[in-house]
Amino acid sequence: MTYSELLKEQEWKEKCFDILSRDNHTCLCCGRIGYHNSYSYLQLDSLEKLYKILEPYSFYGHSFKEYFEGGLYKDNNEGLLEEECTSEQITKLRGKKIYALRTNAIRKLFYFHERKPLPLLVSDKDVEKIKAKIYGIKTHGHNSSGEDLVSLPCLLYELSDYCFDNIYMINAGDIYESYSILYVCYKNYAMAFSLTIHETNLSGLNVHHKYYIHGKKPWEYENDALITLCESCHQSFHQNNSVPIYRSVKYADPIGIASVCKRCGGSGYFPQYSHIQDGICFECGGEGISSDML
Repeated sequence: MTYSELLKEQEWKEKCFDILSRDNHTCLCCGRIGYHNSYSYLQLDSLEKLYKILEPYSFYGHSFKEYFEGGLYKDNNEGLLEEECTSEQITKLRGKKIYALRTNAIRKLFYFHERKPLPLLVSDKDVEKIKAKIYGIKTHGHNSSGEDLVSLPCLLYELSDYCFDNIYMINAGDIYESYSILYVCYKNYAMAFSLTIHETNLSGLNVHHKYYIHGKKPWEYENDALITLCESCHQSFHQNNSVPIYRSVKYADPIGIASVCKRCGGSGYFPQYSHIQDGICFECGGEGISSDML
């Protein structure tokens, strides 16, 4: 099995999740938060990070903080449905299950919307059916240059018989050509936001090896050998620094220096192809370096 193939194994996904969780899904260089791969989640300590992400967007003339905390979604929406939603388990990661809520709400509330931004749940319990009030919402945004963004549909589910133990933000890899879907679980709410791709504070994240040991699998390193970097900082690091490769023992004489991946230039990530396997570089598997010597 090649090194790039090893980077697709479940052991590496779980190792990455541990490192990302330790670093709060935050680039340790520039401080941006984000995701590493599909169907992963991050836990927020407050809603302030979500409000920050949604800053470029207006919800009927209000910030999302005003709109949500003031309960304005109950009066200002594109329709209201009450449904019993069925659920489908998509994956399991470190004891938590991720479910998709199946509903007809998108077609009824947003008949023009071809794709379904299904709300997702993070739970340590089995979930079969959930009753919910479903609010249809539209966002209107502007970018950093003040230009208007397209109005996009969002969903807010007020669950009547379920409450989340923490605040979760989920990445489902549901990123299309011009927009992405951000999923949030909070108390008895499940939310799905359609967002224009490059107008959020989210970033693709990589787990970076400080050094390599020849023959070791990517997850066989101590946690202190790994750090979280966003794609920009990861690329900058590999272009301006050397990563040593050791034969068997760390800090012995290195047998070589990891060379920068020629395809991605060291970032390990292509944001313009986020809708294809999270935009991770096929050549290096997200490592940012050539794996020939590993």
